[in-house]
Amino acid sequence: MGRYLQKHAILIALVTGAAAVVLLALGFLDTKEATEGNMMGRAQGAAKDTIKQYKDLRAYYTANVVADVKASGSVRIGVAHKDDAKMIPLPATMIHDLSALSAQNGTEASRFDLYSAFPFPGRTSRRLDAYQNDAIAYFSANPDPNAVFTRVEEVEGRTVLRASVADFMSAQACVDCHNTHPDSPKKDWKLGDVRGVLEVSVPMTTQIAAQNSVWSTAAWYVGGAFALLVAGAGVLELFVVRMRRDAGRARDRLAVVAAGNLAVRLSEGEDEIGRVCGSANLLVAELEAAMRTVQQSAHAVARSTQEITRGNQDLASRTDEQASALEETSASLEEISGTVRSNAENTE
Repeated sequence: MGRYLQKHAILIALVTGAAAVVLLALGFLDTKEATEGNMMGRAQGAAKDTIKQYKDLRAYYTANVVADVKASGSVRIGVAHKDDAKMIPLPATMIHDLSALSAQNGTEASRFDLYSAFPFPGRTSRRLDAYQNDAIAYFSANPDPNAVFTRVEEVEGRTVLRASVADFMSAQACVDCHNTHPDSPKKDWKLGDVRGVLEVSVPMTTQIAAQNSVWSTAAWYVGGAFALLVAGAGVLELFVVRMRRDAGRARDRLAVVAAGNLAVRLSEGEDEIGRVCGSANLLVAELEAAMRTVQQSAHAVARSTQEITRGNQDLASRTDEQASALEETSASLEEISGTVRSNAENTE
């Protein structure tokens, strides 16, 4: 197991690093979705607050302005108030006028709108778009005061969040006015009926662009980290391949040295293996010098042995010659001794 880990360390490191980058990317995507959801949630909350402010303004206008004007009888309440100094706008007309003003504040300003399935005659020429028709149908089927109908769309080249709530007949004065007004298209309104839809369009182009810029930068960082990981792993792999190649060469040459060839030297270098090979070369050189000394001593011993052998051979040869001479002398002495004895006997 240890050898396997050592052999495949680069691959294991690369896989581990890639897994870490993938987890980082997944976390990035999850965070991106959560951030987008939070952004949309904040936009929806802002839209609801804006609608509430308009509704509060209309309620205040109805209770404290329209009611007083009707009671005085000196000023009328109607739609064509701009050209009539004796007329003030209806509450709904005031909302429409405010909506027109909001549309003049630029493309990055929120827009407010009020529309209904029962428009007054002066607004029958207005054409509702798909979202507005869907909103009317939604609140007709779901008359919930807390319901919000939202959709993100491209409008006039802008990304906008469109949020709507139902506009209810919440005051008896409103019910009576709509049921008695000569231009009202519906005469049987009751408290709690859905009169129309209040909508706020919140521009999201700038926010989305800023968020996309942040996430694009983060994506570049993640991609750069992965690229650096791959590049680093590649460089490390090249280093390990070279290290293994040098180690293999050193092992092969050491095997030759172990076989008795002390003339072989290893390739030295500045890396760890190169320095180890340099130390091995010093060891082999010292071993070679020691072996040379041993060989020289052996040769000297051999020469001395040969000389001693030759001396012994000479000594043995001389000893043999002396032994022969002694034998000859002994024979001569015996012969003389015999002659002397023979002469002595003859003399007697």
